[in-house]
Amino acid sequence: MVLAGVLLPRIRLSGDLGPGRFLTKLHCPLLGLKLDIRQKIMILRILFFRFPLKKKLTDDKKIDLDESHAEDIPDTEENGEASEPIPETAEARPDRRYKRKPEKVKETGKMNLKDIWNERDLVIKLAAWLVDLSKRAIRFTMMDRLKVDLNIATPDPALTGVLFGITQPLTAFHNPPQREIRIGADFESASPRFALFFSFSVSPIVVIFEAAILLCKLPWKRLLQFYRRARKRRKSAESV
Repeated sequence: MVLAGVLLPRIRLSGDLGPGRFLTKLHCPLLGLKLDIRQKIMILRILFFRFPLKKKLTDDKKIDLDESHAEDIPDTEENGEASEPIPETAEARPDRRYKRKPEKVKETGKMNLKDIWNERDLVIKLAAWLVDLSKRAIRFTMMDRLKVDLNIATPDPALTGVLFGITQPLTAFHNPPQREIRIGADFESASPRFALFFSFSVSPIVVIFEAAILLCKLPWKRLLQFYRRARKRRKSAESV
């Protein structure tokens, strides 16, 4: 198991966040996915081929798009002011003396707090399953690189000093070159600044093995019963 995890290529997730950039990458030797949220660009890589899935519109394309929807704009007068609406006639105007009766709100079949409370045993089991998932994910995930540059600043210098003192214990994880954590304070600025770079990797064979174990631990019988009750509740609400 350990030998297979070492020999097989690892799946790596990395991110670069900071002023003016928000870039994440998911890559391995066979494929990769690059997502730039700031530039609105998404690129899929399969072997040596790149496929842009989402591109940011250029200024020329935006102008063409605006001109194509120009026909949807209502007509106006020559001086640029909108024409006055035609007043309603007495026959066309509805009688406002008679108010409509409020319609009866139909049940949508959605869950409420009472339904969640009735399923509290299932919720507790799912919460325990999520905690187990988090523990296993932390155990088989390897942190390749972590770099944090945080400059604390607030409009109140006293609050800046308090936050700076609270965050100082995080510097205990500073262990270059794998982990670099730098925290400073700027008492003259009013807005904080930060830069974050991280890189985590996992072995695919370990992910498959752990996922199989976690799937077997799910309360499938209770989930199926809950699904049937929710489906029955939704059908009864639609029939009303």
